[in-house]
Amino acid sequence: MVRSGQLRSRPLVSGNRVTHPPAVPELLIVASTCAGLCFTRREILSRAHGQHMARRRKTKSPRILLLGLLLLASAILWLAVHPEVRETAKERWQEARDAWKRDAGSPEPESRSKAPEVAPAPAPQTTAWLLGRYSNSATYAGAPSAAGYPNSVTILTNAAYVVGYDETTRNPAWAAYRVSARRLNESFPRPGRFEVDPRSVSRVGHDDYTRSGFDRGHMVPNHAIASRFGATAQRETFLMTNVAPQAPALNQGPWRLMEEAIADRAAVAFEEVWVVVGPIYHEPAKTLPSGVRIPDAFYCVVVDELPTGPRMQAFVMSQDTPRQVNFRDFITTVDDVERVSGWDFFWELPDLLENAVEAQRPQYWLE
Repeated sequence: MVRSGQLRSRPLVSGNRVTHPPAVPELLIVASTCAGLCFTRREILSRAHGQHMARRRKTKSPRILLLGLLLLASAILWLAVHPEVRETAKERWQEARDAWKRDAGSPEPESRSKAPEVAPAPAPQTTAWLLGRYSNSATYAGAPSAAGYPNSVTILTNAAYVVGYDETTRNPAWAAYRVSARRLNESFPRPGRFEVDPRSVSRVGHDDYTRSGFDRGHMVPNHAIASRFGATAQRETFLMTNVAPQAPALNQGPWRLMEEAIADRAAVAFEEVWVVVGPIYHEPAKTLPSGVRIPDAFYCVVVDELPTGPRMQAFVMSQDTPRQVNFRDFITTVDDVERVSGWDFFWELPDLLENAVEAQRPQYWLE
């Protein structure tokens, strides 16, 4: 809406710039001011340099000075009487000053570009592998997850190891432990009997193996735990929830030598290693007279961490493995162990890393 007495001008487009031609009152103000200033300045300079004749000083000079003063007074009076014109003049003056700054290369503060906002990186889809992440854990990269194993298991946590116990087979389905290079200076006597684990429903006891033809085979070995964690942790390895039937030749031969290589050489050389062991079953099922199922084979997977990622060594030995054979001849891949055992290991690793290391069949590196 245009107020009475206020003149608006139509904007002109020149290239990409829009300009407003001055209104008529503004032209009069500018013209009067400029003329008054010019006439006054000219008279003052002329008198200062003595360039006018006395006759002109007496006649024309006062009239010129008076005309300049009248024009200035008219401009000031106009601005005082018409405040809207005064505001318009201020706006024009501001526009002219801003245009001069732009032409001089001085950017306007409001036109300065802000630094672009950087969107946060998307959250990883799997837990990333991190060196030392599992240094205080008996399991490495997660407890084994069922991937075809037919029975449910109960997780039993002990001082130095963890067991997934199967009440159906009355055996541990898997057992996991960590062995470090640090050894205790004290030795501990071996307990004479195995004990019933009160946490189990099946409550398998020491005598359930007597005269069965099978040894009470430790899944988590007595020697590795006693030498690192002491007498209390050692006694927990003699719980029957840590035992499965093993043929004497296997238990006392290559399986024992493998356990010693892990505890006495690999853990010492590589500072710490993680181990997961367990039984493998085939049909038809065979059991002890007490009802404990007899495994057909056993697996063992050893993990060592390197700055570039974990490396793994896997073994599978059947119950009929001879006593004198070399356990190093039974190296396989973790993928093969998962296939025959029905368990998915190390699933917390990123999929690409897990798939790569579990498919490898490296040369023997435990010692």
